[in-house]
Amino acid sequence: MLFKHTQKKSSTTKDRARTSKGIAKKRGSKSRSFHCKRSVSNDFVHISFSGFNASKGCDIDYLRVDESRSKRCLKWMDGKDDIVIQDRKITVRFELEFDKGPFDVSFKTKSRDGFTRQELAKCIIQQYHKMFKCKKRYGMWVKRINLIGVLSLSGQRHDVYTLDIDIN
Repeated sequence: MLFKHTQKKSSTTKDRARTSKGIAKKRGSKSRSFHCKRSVSNDFVHISFSGFNASKGCDIDYLRVDESRSKRCLKWMDGKDDIVIQDRKITVRFELEFDKGPFDVSFKTKSRDGFTRQELAKCIIQQYHKMFKCKKRYGMWVKRINLIGVLSLSGQRHDVYTLDIDIN
């Protein structure tokens, strides 16, 4: 069993190195931290939704949930087709911008492999749109949806994942 654990750790390190090199090539050798960090020992997951707009030469630091800017974020997102959570069903906690919260919402994927970064981002965006339509029901104090930016999602595997949100 110890041998399998060691094998898994080394293959994960190789995958991270390949991903990092691919991002650096796309950005003209601009170094960047990993966008999905997974600790093998405790299965902690931290997923960033950042990207790089090559046409304007600028970083995209947040996943914007309003309709116009979310399309741009999804278009330029780094590693959008990478599997970031290997479970088929997850629960995400929405809590910062709600007076009546927190709210735990389950998402399911059709893929056997798990959630891609882009699929996860779309689930979060769609849920924010549903919640924003019923602001009074959820006790949402944010006035406009374009103020919400999702930095990352993190948590223990097989547990509730939490969102790191910025209101700006």
